[in-house]
Amino acid sequence: MGLTLAFIVLWSVAGFGLSRLRRRLDTADALWGSGVSTLALLQVWAHPAPGGFAILLALLVSIWGGRLSAHIWERQRRKPEDPRYAAFRRHPFLQVHLLQTALMPIVALPVSAALGQVLPTGPWPWIGIGLWAFGMGYATLADTQLRRFLTDPANRGSVLDTGLWGLSRHPNYFGEALGWWGLGLASASTGAWWALASPVLVTYLLRYVSGVPLHDRRRAGNPAYARYLAEVPAMWPRWRRA
Repeated sequence: MGLTLAFIVLWSVAGFGLSRLRRRLDTADALWGSGVSTLALLQVWAHPAPGGFAILLALLVSIWGGRLSAHIWERQRRKPEDPRYAAFRRHPFLQVHLLQTALMPIVALPVSAALGQVLPTGPWPWIGIGLWAFGMGYATLADTQLRRFLTDPANRGSVLDTGLWGLSRHPNYFGEALGWWGLGLASASTGAWWALASPVLVTYLLRYVSGVPLHDRRRAGNPAYARYLAEVPAMWPRWRRA
């Protein structure tokens, strides 16, 4: 508990300081993946006998966090500050950095719940890890398709509705959620069912709070996106209606 509290305070202060230096509140987005990864690795390091299973899950979280943070840092290099952060300028430390960092221990539950546990017998840990791998690949492919689309000047003002983006409006969020369900399932196979609070939180935030609603609301004024909004589901992929 002491390590987690110290991490929350120090990461929040460091993130706030960096955002002030960069003059970008959305720096918190770029720090999200690396923050969860750092907390997971710290928990393994501080435990007297973490076990190989917890170490494996921490490494998977680190791969996820490294990819996500690198992707967002690169995106922020090419784009101005995310306009949704304008509403938090009065109390940026409390509303952005401290709140976001306080959620990280819940997201990192698949690792903390597996500390000291041996690899469970049966298929469920490997099914969970396979689900994580599929989700990671899905999110990475979706981000790659979008980056190629946005870097082509001919696509300015249009909407990507092919590839994975033709099956759902936010396939990257779907891949992220699926990956965390895989980690939660793998950890819960030890009997630590509370590890599933992590994918529940991640899915809820992406679908109903900081992901889908804010992005869709910001682009609703674009007629092409309004049609896209009516035809394509939010996260869960399916074939488009006629």
